[in-house]
Amino acid sequence: MYREQAGLGAGVKTMRYTIVIEKATRNFAAYAPDLPGCVATGATRDETIREMREAILLHLQSLREHGEPVPQPRSTAAVVEVAASNLLPAAGGQPRPNRSGNR
Repeated sequence: MYREQAGLGAGVKTMRYTIVIEKATRNFAAYAPDLPGCVATGATRDETIREMREAILLHLQSLREHGEPVPQPRSTAAVVEVAASNLLPAAGGQPRPNRSGNR
C-alpha cells in the first residue's frame, strides 16, 4: 500500500489513508478510520485536510517511537446517491406522506 509520490524526491514512499470530514456548526472535523484517535479540525474543509495530514504524520511518528505497529491503510469511502424527494419537507414543513405503503 505504499506509493512513490511525484515531487517528493526519488524513492519517497507514501501511504494513503482515508479520512472522513464532517461539517460541524462552526467548523469542520475529520478522522482517519484506520488510525483510532487521529483527529483534526479546521475552519474550512481545505484547512481540515491540511491539519489532518499533519495529525496523521504525528500519529504515525508517535506509533513508531513507542514501538507500536503502524496500521496499513484499509478503509475506503464512497458516496451514494438516494432519491430524497419523499424525504424533503412539503409545504408547511411536514414530511410528505409515504405513498408506497412501505415505512
